[in-house]
Amino acid sequence: MVRAALALFAVLILANWLTTGMNPIESLSSIINEIDDKATRGQLLTHQTTPASELRAGPSLLQQDPAALCEEAAQHLADRSGTYVPVSLRAYTMARVIRSERTFGGPTAEAIAIAWVLLNVANKSYDGDVFRAACNGNTYYGPQGIHGSRFATTVDPYEVDYSIALSILIGETPDPTRGACNFVHPRGFKTTERYEEVKADWMAKGLKPIAIDGAPMIEVFA
Repeated sequence: MVRAALALFAVLILANWLTTGMNPIESLSSIINEIDDKATRGQLLTHQTTPASELRAGPSLLQQDPAALCEEAAQHLADRSGTYVPVSLRAYTMARVIRSERTFGGPTAEAIAIAWVLLNVANKSYDGDVFRAACNGNTYYGPQGIHGSRFATTVDPYEVDYSIALSILIGETPDPTRGACNFVHPRGFKTTERYEEVKADWMAKGLKPIAIDGAPMIEVFA
């Protein structure tokens, strides 16, 4: 039984290595973090669905009203706690960015860094409006890059994503990014050369890469 479990774990590490480019140590950490995430992330706050026809047609904005998604999230939390508390567009959007942008098996430290970059962008360029910063003025959520959006907002958040967002917005979780407004997942690029090009471009603008403790798969630039 134990040998079978170890063999399965080894297969998972190998598969993760082949599909993501992570070395065995990174793969092991990623798998452990993913197991922890599944155990602690709670339930989905909302259920935004995209028709298969839209997926086949390529990236597009999701069509459910963001305000309606906030209300769905509030009703879900009320059902869980017995008390209705409104869910702000600001907090829900940040939670959605966290879940959409974090890597497979991304740890909490990565989620916090992503959320802070979003908030820094909002404060610097959008008068503090997190929704506008995430969607670049679009009125619906959607993939990164569509109509100029800098952040992906395609994936429904879980309860833990919302908790992280709230902890940041109420000032409980400090900024580990030193005010950064840019982040990348180096292994998210199709080629190392393309990542190096982006990195060189940002550094030429005076930005410097900052490693985030406990989040080896993300790099922020400030």
